[in-house]
Amino acid sequence: MGTASTLRAKVISLGTDAGSRVYPLRLPQGATLPAICYMRVDGPSLVSHGGYSGLSHPRYQLDCYASSYLAVEALAEQLRDGLNAQRWGATSFVENELDGEEDPEAGIYRRIVDVVLWIGEA
Repeated sequence: MGTASTLRAKVISLGTDAGSRVYPLRLPQGATLPAICYMRVDGPSLVSHGGYSGLSHPRYQLDCYASSYLAVEALAEQLRDGLNAQRWGATSFVENELDGEEDPEAGIYRRIVDVVLWIGEA
């Protein structure tokens, strides 16, 4: 299972309000809220003067969507609490969190959560 698939499975296992509505890249049109989208933002490997360390630390952006500001805040908190410093085949921590563009008229609010994973590669 690849890193993105593993992250998706972990997010679903957290039991957030989004349940299994965790999608790659963008929210499908007409998706039920709350929901989460994820994308890999970068993926550096750790290299030193001694060579490749066998570690990588990809960063993923998780976009939380909900129908109210309070609901999107709660969803982001569930992600943060579930992913911070957890060991699940990777060590993860939330590096940043901020509000995204929102469309209150359409009833869509977004909170962006940046997660860094530390993974031992074969």
